[in-house]
Order: sequence, then C-alpha cells, then structure tokens
Amino acid sequence: MNKKLKAVRNKIDVVDSLILRLLDERMKLGLEATKYKKTVSAPKRVKEILARVSNGAKKSKHLTPKFAVKMFKAFISESKRLQKEMTK
Repeated sequence: MNKKLKAVRNKIDVVDSLILRLLDERMKLGLEATKYKKTVSAPKRVKEILARVSNGAKKSKHLTPKFAVKMFKAFISESKRLQKEMTK
C-alpha cells in the first residue's frame, strides 16, 4: 500500500475513534438529561438541534445539511431509545 494512502487512512482511523468517543459522551449526556425531564420526547428540542446542525453544515466545506441532519436524526433516535430503556 502506498505510504501516503496509509498515512491518510491512519488519520481517518483516529478521527473515527474520536467520533465514537464523542457519540458515547452524547449518549451519556442524553441519559443524564432524562433525570431532569418528564418525558423522553421533546419535539421542540429536536427541532432546535436539527436547525442548528443544518446551519452548521451550511458553513462546512465538506458536509451537506441533508447529510448532517440525517446523521443527527439517527443520534437522536438512539438517544431516545436508550432513555426509554432507562425509564422502564
């Protein structure tokens, strides 16, 4: 394998690990938030998050708002699942 390609792939692996750690932290914070709210569902909050993410992606060089929103919808969905599981 080309040395430069290997170096780039190693950097990608580092970023992937960072993304996983950040996602884990986000899920942990979502579970913590459960202690302070009455229901798992918070449509207004979801709308705010998705708008913020979409606007942030518009400022990005390599992300589209559609992709960023799709990813955050998946994060939010998993967070809700975990929160519901916790409140059983």
